Amino acid sequence: MHPSRTGRWAAICALVAVVAGAPAPRPRAAPPAPALAATSVTAPPSPPTAPAPPVPVIPAGRRQILVPDHSPLEIYPPRDAPTPAPLTVVLHSMCAGPVDICDFWQDDGRAGSWLTCLAGNVRCGDAFDWSGPTEERTAAVDAQLAALEQAYGALIDHEGGDVLVGFSRGAFMARDLAYARPGRVRGVVFLGAAVRPDATRFRDAGVARVVLGAGEYDGAAPSMRRSVAELAARGVEARYVSLGRIGHTVPGNLGPVVRQAVAWIRGGG
Repeated sequence: MHPSRTGRWAAICALVAVVAGAPAPRPRAAPPAPALAATSVTAPPSPPTAPAPPVPVIPAGRRQILVPDHSPLEIYPPRDAPTPAPLTVVLHSMCAGPVDICDFWQDDGRAGSWLTCLAGNVRCGDAFDWSGPTEERTAAVDAQLAALEQAYGALIDHEGGDVLVGFSRGAFMARDLAYARPGRVRGVVFLGAAVRPDATRFRDAGVARVVLGAGEYDGAAPSMRRSVAELAARGVEARYVSLGRIGHTVPGNLGPVVRQAVAWIRGGG
């Protein structure tokens, strides 16, 4: 072999030997990830607490609340009563109004009780009347009592025994309301109306005691006396009271009559 070729071959072999014995190249490390900036997460603020509704204050005297589509109701605050106090609801006669039936005896009517006097569901000239299907009439009552509850509900003790009082056509309205709204009232006072309450429906509605009364010359008196006997025979406590030697009219002593009737219904002797 030619000497120059022999030298080149030796050099090549030496180079191969060096490469073969050299350690494998190390993989290049990935550059470190950039550090994340520290962040703080703040919880959203709590919504503001709604202020407590104002505590109602017992009015000093009669207050009228106008109920859209159902006319006014008159509210008389309780006197000589605990707070809260029970409720007496009065329903007027044909073509009359809340003030007509309540104002002259309201001092007796609000003894130990709220006294509220509702307006009929239809107009009768400048006054009011109860007319139409039962649901229309009871809806008018519901709307007015809801307005009362919104204004003074925290001061009314329904557990103390709510009582309905109805005179003449208002007595028939009281009967229908007791039937239609079970559990609403503890008792009913019917005055001057030949109403014949159904004892079974009254028991189912939670009506425990009933008072019926009329003037001695009122044509409704005989029928009302019979109703007392029929109710008592069927398990509903009932009493009859005379309104005196008058015909079909509101007696001048209505205050004491209603006060005593309501006291008996609520558990008095």
